[in-house]
Amino acid sequence: MKIAVLGLICNLKSGARAPIDLARALAKKHSVVFISYSTNQDQNTIKLLKTAGVDVRLTFQTPFPIVGKFIDLVKVRQQLMKYQPDVISAHTILTFIIAAWSTRIPLIETYYGTQFNVLGEHFMNLRRVLWLLEPFLNFLIYLKTWLIIHLPHQIIAISRFASLEAFRLYHLKCPYIYLGTDLQAVNLSKSDYRKNKSTVNLLSVSRITPYKQFELLIGMYKKLVIVYPGLKLTLVGSAPQSQYYKYLKTLDPKVQIIVSPGDAKLIKLYQQTDIYITADKYLFLGLPIIEAASFSKSAVALNFAAAAEVIISGQTGYVASDFSELLFFTKRLIDKPDLRRRMGIRAYQRAQHIFDWSKIADKYIDIFTQVIKKHVEKI
Repeated sequence: MKIAVLGLICNLKSGARAPIDLARALAKKHSVVFISYSTNQDQNTIKLLKTAGVDVRLTFQTPFPIVGKFIDLVKVRQQLMKYQPDVISAHTILTFIIAAWSTRIPLIETYYGTQFNVLGEHFMNLRRVLWLLEPFLNFLIYLKTWLIIHLPHQIIAISRFASLEAFRLYHLKCPYIYLGTDLQAVNLSKSDYRKNKSTVNLLSVSRITPYKQFELLIGMYKKLVIVYPGLKLTLVGSAPQSQYYKYLKTLDPKVQIIVSPGDAKLIKLYQQTDIYITADKYLFLGLPIIEAASFSKSAVALNFAAAAEVIISGQTGYVASDFSELLFFTKRLIDKPDLRRRMGIRAYQRAQHIFDWSKIADKYIDIFTQVIKKHVEKI
């Protein structure tokens, strides 16, 4: 099967990684081309794709606001028509979706969820003024997303929560397939585990933007470090919102904030972590939780969106209903290293079973095959 995977950029940083990992997984059994903007391209990512047998085709993003979108649309369409895939897997913006739709080639879009109220995320100091504009912008977001998920022949959501949201917001029923992780998985053995560690490391990984609520994690850390002087908190993220980043830096100088580390550094951070924590309000799946699980780390998350899908509360970590529970469950795992180790092992086993890219790719192929068959029957 010839498959075109449409991404936004060719870079493994947060938010852009999933289609790249999917393309690599699909390329094990199929012919795959990856198409995205050349903006922020990463040479190591390109090399990774090519090593996996993926044909990489990057297109320059035309700078002009309206005309540029049309030019980009034409360029992407030309790339697709030249490659002539059997199916297109889209994980990208409306411009690319329209380009793919116009080819009449079977098109499957992966739905990552809809985020509203974004003005406050970018202009923290003007929230009291900008809230008047939010309803209008939310309408535009809704309209754009409606087009994105109604133009394709099929939608695949990234979680059960996202699937239910697609139906609730857009009256569209769709299956869901979880995403996976391709970081080097490490299952900790007893020899790797130090029972009496003087330091406990907390980690949270995501984009550095207000809806991730890193300030809550810092607040929790400040309460816990009084009782556990050896406690450490590391926040890792990409694409930092400048005002929010500066704000976080003022909260506690002992909290380490790392921006855009490479995979080697990220792997080391996961290996050194004891407990993964998150307060993300838009946890449509939560790939970092899955990544932490692949390193045998238990996790604690606030109960937003798909948190209960990636964490089996009481088994692979805890899902907290509020801040007090987040604090309570984190404290429990700090106090009980044997418990967090057992939970970490179960998290690893579940990640290997459910969040494995090879298995995920096979599920995508099943849906691709169904859509292609229906498309042929209509011709």
